[in-house]
Amino acid sequence: MQNNMNYKQSSDGCAIVDADYHWIEINDDTPINAMMLLINKHSGVLHKGTHNKLNNFFTHWAPLPTFKKDTK
Repeated sequence: MQNNMNYKQSSDGCAIVDADYHWIEINDDTPINAMMLLINKHSGVLHKGTHNKLNNFFTHWAPLPTFKKDTK
């Protein structure tokens, strides 16, 4: 278990959430044509895909996690 993560089960018990990791609002600076997590805040629909400026369904994005470098 990683001690530096602030995750817990959501109040409805349906998900594990991290209180320190937040969605980023989609704006003109949002990366395009690269894999990321996308969500529509109001519908709660999560998607792994690429953002492009023609699709306005998604409202927020987040980068994909990476593996911690092995220190061994």
